[in-house]
Amino acid sequence: MNSNQTTLIRFSVEFKADYKHWRKNVPGLAEEIEAIVAYVTEVGEIPAEYNPHELTDPDLPYYGLHDFHLFDGKIDLVVIYLKLESLESRLTTATLGFLA
Repeated sequence: MNSNQTTLIRFSVEFKADYKHWRKNVPGLAEEIEAIVAYVTEVGEIPAEYNPHELTDPDLPYYGLHDFHLFDGKIDLVVIYLKLESLESRLTTATLGFLA
């Protein structure tokens, strides 16, 4: 990450509710999310091993957003996020939400 760039992560209301639900049902979820948030805060991007990618099918409801898969895709728990980049402020915002 460029030293002039700041990463801001905002959690949507939906993400918070889903996280609260899934944290109770998926062992290790809290630790995995905490590790991802720490990495994104420091490096400025989702770790490559999570296969972050843009959703490109215009017929689907999350077209244009990004997602990544938790637990190496072993369970069907996906985080949908909006990635915004502003050249003026060097700010990257990720708003996270679960799709399960």
